[in-house]
Formats: sequence, structure tokens, C-alpha cells
Amino acid sequence: MLDSTAEFRKNYCIMQHRHATGSIGGGNDHGRTGCRWPHWVLALAAGLLVVDATGAAAPLRTGRIHEVMAQNGNTMVHPAQFYRVTPQRNGVSDLMGPKQGRISWKYCSHNTMFSSPVVARSGVVYIGSQDDHVYAVSPNGSLLWKFHAGADVDSSPGLDNDGTIYVGSDDKTFYALTPNGHLKWKYHTGGDIRGGPVVTASGLVLVISFDGFLYAFSRSGTLQWKATVARRLYSSPSVDRSGFIYASARSGGIVCLTAAGKVRWIASKVGKVRYSSPAIGPGGNIYVGTENGELVAISRDGHVLWRYRTGKSVKSAPVVASDGRVYFGDARGQVYCLNRSGSLVWKVSTGGEIRGSPVLDRTGVLYVGSEDDHLYAFTRNGQRIFRVGVGDDIDSSPAIGPGGVLYLGSDSNCLYAIR
Repeated sequence: MLDSTAEFRKNYCIMQHRHATGSIGGGNDHGRTGCRWPHWVLALAAGLLVVDATGAAAPLRTGRIHEVMAQNGNTMVHPAQFYRVTPQRNGVSDLMGPKQGRISWKYCSHNTMFSSPVVARSGVVYIGSQDDHVYAVSPNGSLLWKFHAGADVDSSPGLDNDGTIYVGSDDKTFYALTPNGHLKWKYHTGGDIRGGPVVTASGLVLVISFDGFLYAFSRSGTLQWKATVARRLYSSPSVDRSGFIYASARSGGIVCLTAAGKVRWIASKVGKVRYSSPAIGPGGNIYVGTENGELVAISRDGHVLWRYRTGKSVKSAPVVASDGRVYFGDARGQVYCLNRSGSLVWKVSTGGEIRGSPVLDRTGVLYVGSEDDHLYAFTRNGQRIFRVGVGDDIDSSPAIGPGGVLYLGSDSNCLYAIR
């Protein structure tokens, strides 16, 4: 990341010179004087605007550079974004979320948006719909493009750092799309794909199919390997910082795989995990919700550390904060906060089942949707900041974008932007 406007200008001029001359070497070209750069470049460097997929500029209030021009002078480099924010699926954002609880805009598809959105640092939002489409929506709520899949798109998209969008569909197909919404490649699996993909540090693209396999692809779409996992999974694979992969095991519990797809261990005493995606905490422990109503903590070597019993199914993937606190919801509509030892810190009630997963912003505010048709925001101590209604169940997990805006889908068929 560039730290100053001067540094941005220097690097922009280097890129322009190399692009013009075909030079890709080092060289002392940072002092060249003939570099002319438009006002939007200065604005981008100062953190005053971002550029969406159409090339249009939009204000940015975060004051940081989230995307920079790549060497070819016209391609944006995107920090990768996934369901639950990172490959660790811990649900912790480095951005600030909304404080007012006001709907800024909504964009409606033609069927339920069960999919959870992913937000590029430019503010472009990607989300699937049960009308068989993947949508790219600008930060102001206008449609940039939509891609037609062969069936419902309940899978949450994943955004790679080159702008490629990966997403699965109920047509049993895994798609890779260009930043403009064109097909790059696709692969037909043996079952529906409901969970979100993830890209590892080594460049493997991972996704789980209802056929009971976790697929690993190269970025060009070549199958590298597939590993046995549980069938009919709605959850997504997680990857820790050492490159180990976690998913629901065919025999029950959680399986840990190596980067080559080999079984490292199986934590079989965890219970049945179908919806909740494993979340990896800052110390490397794994946290997951079960169908038999427990939140379970697992060590890095596969031993159960503790369990917290709610008595109702935990479909929600937990948030694991840097201080070790764990936040999640259950089918009773309760939101829980546990400490690092698994003891209850607080719990609050919503009016409906919680199927989606919460997200934590950089100030410690927790956001979670409920099937009582509302999004909730809570302080670190469990005090409600706001509650905002969207007219129908919220099964989608919220995602935070630039400028303090939160996005989520709804059974009302719409994507909402909330400030």
C-alpha cells in the first residue's frame, strides 16, 4: 500500500514511463520530468475517490488508498475479498460500519437474495440471486452488469486480487468471471454449490459442492485435486495462515487438509456441521457452530477445547475477534458473546432465527441480520445501537464496504445499502 500522495505520484509516473517504453526493469526512472497525470490520479492518491468497474469515480471517505493502478496503466489491483471477509472466515473487517442505521438505497432482483454480498475496495458489490444471476452493483446502487447462471445463485461470490469473481450455482457449476462480468472459465461438479469460494496464498481456488467434494483449481480453471467432505454442505472452506484447509468431514465434525488435499486430522467429536463455516481465530484455533446447538472451539491439532451449548441449531458462522471474544447467533434468535474460554459474556434476543453470520467492524461494533426482517448493530458490551427493517427475512450475511456502508441481501429480493 502506498503511504503518501508524493509516493503515489512517483509510482504512477514510473508506471506511465514503463508502459510507454516497454521497460519493465528497475532503473532510475523515478526522477523523469515529463510525466503528466490527471486530477483523478491525485484524488485517488489523496484517498478522495475510488474507481468502480465502469471507470466512474466516486467519493471515498476512508482517506486510504485501497486500490492502485497496475503496471499496464488501466487494470485495478483488488485486495481479495471473500464471504466472512478473509480466508480465515473470522468475520472481522478492517473498515468502519454504519452508525445511523439508515437505508441509503436498495437494488432489487427478481427473486430471493440468499447469497451474501462481497464488496470490492472500490465499493462495487457482488451478490447472487435465486433469479439465476450474479449482480455487480455500483456504490450508488446502479447496475453495472449481471451474469446469467443456469440456476439459483445462493453461493456468495469471492473476489480475487486480479478482479476475477468466483461463484457457484445450483446448476452444479463453478464459474470464474472477469471484472466486466464475462465468463473466464467454468467447471461442472456433481452437485449444487451453496457455499462461497476462497483463494489460498499459493493461488488455489477452493469451493465445496453438494456432491461431497472440496475442489481445488488453479486460477486458470484446471482441477488440481478434490478431497472428500460432507455432502449437501451450505458452508464454505476456511484456510489458516499456514495454508491448512478446514471443512465439514464426511464422517462428522471438522476435517483439516493440507494444501495438497491430504487429510491431516479429523475432529470427529465436534458434532454435525452443515451450515456454519469454520472460523479461525488469531491464535489458530478453529470455531464452528453445530446442528445440535453448540459452538465448539477446536485446537490447531484437532482436539476439542470447549463447547458452549445454546440448545438450538447454530447455523451462523462465528466472529472471532482479536481479543478472543466469539460472537454468533442461533435458531432461537439469540446473539451470543463468549470470552476466549467459552464462558458467556452477554446475550441478546432478536425476534427471529439467525441463519446468516455476523460481522465485526474495526471499532468493535457487531452487525447481524435476523429472520425478524431486521439488521441489528450492537456495541462490544451488547447494547443495541440501532435496528433497521428491510421488509423480509435476512438470511444473507452482512458485508462492510468503504465509506461506512454495510450491504446485505434479503428475502425481499433486494440488496440493501445501509449507512
